[in-house]
Amino acid sequence: MARIGKQAAVKPRKAQRSIGRPSDPAHIVGRDALVAAACELLKTMPPNEVSGVKIARQCSADPSLIRYYFKDRMGLLTAAAEKLTTEFNPGAAVQAAGARASDQFRARMGRLLELDSANPFFHRLMLEELMPSDEAPAKELVANLAHRGVAAYNNILAHGHETGELGQVNPEMLFVSIVGICQSFDNAYRLYEVATGRTLAREEFLDQYKKFIGELLLNGVAARPISPAKAITL
Repeated sequence: MARIGKQAAVKPRKAQRSIGRPSDPAHIVGRDALVAAACELLKTMPPNEVSGVKIARQCSADPSLIRYYFKDRMGLLTAAAEKLTTEFNPGAAVQAAGARASDQFRARMGRLLELDSANPFFHRLMLEELMPSDEAPAKELVANLAHRGVAAYNNILAHGHETGELGQVNPEMLFVSIVGICQSFDNAYRLYEVATGRTLAREEFLDQYKKFIGELLLNGVAARPISPAKAITL
């Protein structure tokens, strides 16, 4: 009679771990914490210096979590840019500004200046990191923001033209001009001190700068009365 051998014990299989996820759950930092850490670093350093290691160190996270949540550094920078633009929310500022096109214009432009004051490297992030990227989500985010910005100014200009408050202006050129002015806010703040020999608190300068640039640009887009020489007679 054949002997029946002892059956080998079957070891339980370990659950397969997702790529990049650390093995110790107690040390896992969430996705939002990594995005917040990236945004915090982008307030003080240019985006090309914001590495995955620095972001992970900022929130005491395992660097491998960047790969787990975002695939790579560019994915995390794109998520940070999305967070900043969501908080920017110029539509709410325009809606709260009232019915006059000039007030809507000031509100949208002023909100962008506030964004650049709080995040001096925001537009460098968009133009130097995301726009040249080979990753579709990064490029799409920049394109969508640009298209929405142009459309918003086009709506304000059309409304102002209908009411006789604003003239006919190229919305694309207006959009890129405003972005160019706003992204230089930090330099303007420092240069003002050199030019005047006076130091203003950042918030005080921001308030004055918003009013000045708003009036300067509105004078450029305001409706002009037709001179008698240019009037068409039938």
